[in-house]
Amino acid sequence: MEPVLKLSALRKAMKLTQHALSEMMGLKKSAVYQMERREVLQTNTLRAYVEALGGKLQVTAELDGTVYLLRPFSSAPDPEDISNLAVTTILDNPTFLAGIKKLVTDVQKQHSA
Repeated sequence: MEPVLKLSALRKAMKLTQHALSEMMGLKKSAVYQMERREVLQTNTLRAYVEALGGKLQVTAELDGTVYLLRPFSSAPDPEDISNLAVTTILDNPTFLAGIKKLVTDVQKQHSA
């Protein structure tokens, strides 16, 4: 299981005070204080917090043992451009990879016939 941290622990690990982080985010210290104590945050708020720490927010979904890295809607590819349509996945599931390889092989056979 991956480590679970509170936002304040993440900030402290980066050796930042609430005041320093609030200045980096262009917010009042009280706003950072409130963020760190909320149980629910909007994704864009959480992303701004993590990016101010110098990180990158990644959202994943686990379905049937496969973990998918979800793209933000703003950077999702145009569904009409199927050549760029892809779901990024953590490639550690052999069953998933075997299924993808079979699918690619089947599609290649159909197009070459």
